[in-house]
Amino acid sequence: MMNFLSNLKKSEYNKNHTIEYKDDEIIINILCNDCKLLENNIFMKSHYNRNLKCLECIINSIINLKIGKYNILINNVKIPNQDLENIVELKKLFLLYKKFELEISKINCLDKINCKFFSYIIMSLNKSSLENFLDYFINCNDTKYNFQSFNKTPPQCNKCYLKIIKNIKKFNEKIQNSNIFRVVKFLNIGDISELLNNLFIGINSCKNIELKKEILDKNLVNEYYIESYSLYHVKIFKEKDSMENIYEISLNIGDKPLEVYEKIIELVKKKLIKLEFQNLLSIDELLLHLIENTKRELKLNYGNLNLNEIENISILASTRIINLNKIFPLLIDKYIEEIYLDNSFSNIYIDHQIVGRCNTNILLNDIEIESIKTFLRVSSNKRLDFSNPSLKFTLMNKFFNCRFTIDIKPLNLFDISLDIRKMNKKIFTLPELIYRNMLSSEIAAFLYYCLINKINITVTGETSSGKTTLINSLDILVPTHYRKIYIEEAPESLNLVDMNIHQTKYIVNSQFENSKGINNKSSQIYKLLHRNPDYIYLGEILNKEESLAMFHCLSAGLRGLQTIHARDLESLINRWNFHFKIDASCFNDLDIIILLKKIENKRFIYKISEIRFEHNKIIINNIYSYDISTNKWIRNTDFLNINTIKRLVLKEKELVELNKIINFFKNIFDVLVSEKRFDLIFQINLFKKILYEFYRYREENKSFEFDKYQIL
Repeated sequence: MMNFLSNLKKSEYNKNHTIEYKDDEIIINILCNDCKLLENNIFMKSHYNRNLKCLECIINSIINLKIGKYNILINNVKIPNQDLENIVELKKLFLLYKKFELEISKINCLDKINCKFFSYIIMSLNKSSLENFLDYFINCNDTKYNFQSFNKTPPQCNKCYLKIIKNIKKFNEKIQNSNIFRVVKFLNIGDISELLNNLFIGINSCKNIELKKEILDKNLVNEYYIESYSLYHVKIFKEKDSMENIYEISLNIGDKPLEVYEKIIELVKKKLIKLEFQNLLSIDELLLHLIENTKRELKLNYGNLNLNEIENISILASTRIINLNKIFPLLIDKYIEEIYLDNSFSNIYIDHQIVGRCNTNILLNDIEIESIKTFLRVSSNKRLDFSNPSLKFTLMNKFFNCRFTIDIKPLNLFDISLDIRKMNKKIFTLPELIYRNMLSSEIAAFLYYCLINKINITVTGETSSGKTTLINSLDILVPTHYRKIYIEEAPESLNLVDMNIHQTKYIVNSQFENSKGINNKSSQIYKLLHRNPDYIYLGEILNKEESLAMFHCLSAGLRGLQTIHARDLESLINRWNFHFKIDASCFNDLDIIILLKKIENKRFIYKISEIRFEHNKIIINNIYSYDISTNKWIRNTDFLNINTIKRLVLKEKELVELNKIINFFKNIFDVLVSEKRFDLIFQINLFKKILYEFYRYREENKSFEFDKYQIL
C-alpha cells in the first residue's frame, strides 16, 4: 500500500528545494543531489520517476504552500503536466481531510478513552476500508444503528453521534465532488479505500484525539488472494506491542475505477431484489440463483466487462443482497479456522492457521446480524428466540462448510455472540503435518503401523490444539478396503467417497438436544455393533453417556479414531474414573492415546502413551514424548515393549523385523516431506500400493526387503 501521506513532513530522501514566486505562479525546483535513493543507486541521477519517494518529496515541498498555480521542476526539468495536476488534486484532498479531522477533534466527549462509541468511530477512521467507512457510515440513511447498539453509553452520547455523522456525510459530499478517482488511478492504487486508508492511518491523522488503542507501525506478515476467489485480497499485519495480528481484506474486481463497479453493482442489485421465489431456498441455493441471474444481466447489458469482472461483480452483488458480504470472505478463506463475534458493537476477530489470532475491521450492523439469525433459523428449522436463545447448526454448501453457534438474549448478557467453526478446512495430509513440525516422520510411521493393524487411537488436547486435523490426516491413510463408519454431531471428517473409500456417515443430535432420543450420539455408538464396521470414526466424545458408549464398543472389539478434550492425560483419567464412574480396567481397551499441545500458534504432539490398569494401579506408559529444550521427539521404549503391540497376533518374523518395517515407513514419509508431496489423491494411491506390498510380505515367508524409491 502506498503510504506516502503517512510520511508527509518527515521525508529524509531529499531536503533541498527552492521556491520562486513569479507573477501568479509558484515555481518549485527540487534538487536531488542529496537524495538517499541516489546514494543507494536506486535511481539514476537527475531522473524523475513516478515512484513513492519522488511523489513524497514533491508533496512535502508544496504541502505548506497556498493553493495556486504550481510549476514543479526536478533538477531543473519540469515534470509532466498530468502528474502536476494530480499532485495538486492530492494536496486539495489532504487539506480537505485535515478540515474534517479538525471538526471531529472539536467534539468534547466526557470520556474519550472509555466511551465505546467514540472509540469505535475513531478506530473506524483509523482502520477504514471503503466498505466499512463510506458504505456503512456515510451512506447509512437508517441512523437507527445502530446507535442503539451502544445503549450502555451515557444519553449525552446521542449528541456526539449526530455531530460525527453530520461531519462524515459532509466530508463524503466533498469527496464525491472531488477528482479522487482520477488521483487513485494516477497513483495506481487498487481502490479508493486504500487512498482513504493512507489519509486515515497517517501520522497527521486524528493526532488531537486520544485513543484507547492505537494501530501504528504495522508490518506485513502475510499476503494472499483467497483461493478460487481472487476478488478478495488478504493482507495480515503484525500489530504493534500485541500478540494479535490485523487481518484486512481489499477488493480486486478488475482494472476499472472502483466507482464504476459500485454503480454497476447498485443497478444490478435493484433488479435482483425484485426477483420472486416460489419456494424457500437454502443459503447456497439462493446465492447460486442470485449469482447466475447477475451474470445473465451483466452479459446482456454490460458488454464491456470481461468474464473475470462478471464473476467478481456477481459474487459481490449477490452477497450484498443477502447481507453476507462482510463475512463471506471469512467463510471461504481456507486458512481461517474460527470466526468470533462477542457482541453487536465489537469487531469480528478470527483464528488463522498460519499466524494465529487476528483482529479485523469488520463490524456487523443490525440488518446483517438479523440476516444471519434468519438463515440459521431457516436452515436448521429450529427456533432462535427468548424461549430458545441458543442454536448450533452446521451449514454445508458449495461455498463453505461451517458450524455456527449463536447465543442471544436472555442467555447473552449484551445481545448476541457468534462462534463460527470452519469445518473441512484445508486438508492436511500426514506428510504436511510432519513438514509443519506437528510430529516426526518416525511417529508418523508408528501411527501408520497402528492404522493397518486396527489399533484404536484416541487424540486428546485442549481446544484448538489440532485434534480433528490429526485424526483426519490419519483417516486418509486407513486401508482403503476397510468399511469405515462415522458418527458425528457436526460433520468434521473428510468426504472420501469419490476416491472409492468405503464411508458410511451418521449425523446425530447435539448432547443438549433430544438427549434421550434414538438419534443421540451415545445410542448410535451402541448400534455400531450391528453395522459391522472395520474401523470407526467417533469424532468428538463430549459427555459421560458418549464415553460409556465408546468404552462399550472398545470392549466389544471395535477400533477406530476419536477425540476428547483434556488438558493432560491425568485430568482425562480423573474425568473418566471419578466424574464418569468408568471402571479403570476399561482403560486397557484404549490402545494408543495422543496428547496434543498448542503453544502460541504451534500445534504438536506432546506425548503418545498407553494406559494400563494392573495390580489396582493406573499406569501411563509413554511411548513418545516431546523435549521442549531440543524441539525433538524422544522414543521412550522399544516397540516390542508396547503392550498394544504385544496384544497383536503377529508372526515371529514380523516381530523380529518390526523396527525395520517402521523404519521403512519412516523413510517413505521422509521422501514425501523432502519432495513436498502433499497431494491427497497421490497419498491415497501410494499407501494403497504400500499396503498391498506389505500384505504380500505377511503372506510370504520372506524377510522384509523393500526399496522406498521403487515404491514411490
